[in-house]
Amino acid sequence: MSNLLVSDAVVFWGLIAVQFVGLASAMMARLSERSAAQAWCQRLFFVSLGCVGLTAMLALACDSGYFLSCGTTLSLMAVGTVLDMQSAARATAF
Repeated sequence: MSNLLVSDAVVFWGLIAVQFVGLASAMMARLSERSAAQAWCQRLFFVSLGCVGLTAMLALACDSGYFLSCGTTLSLMAVGTVLDMQSAARATAF
């Protein structure tokens, strides 16, 4: 993979863009609950989750340090979409 003639800046900004879209889609998936756009936001989230996962694997295969930020983004996307803060508020309001 290191034989590709792609500049380091292009790879860096490409990874930043993929990670930004991934985090934005996770936020959109959470904020669109019970709305008309929920299905569209969930589809965008799953597509971006796959893209972030692929970029994490490619960054790991390229033997660069960029895989750390990709892995962090991937874990934040997974935890951010399944974390349910509303059930804790309902449980304490007994």
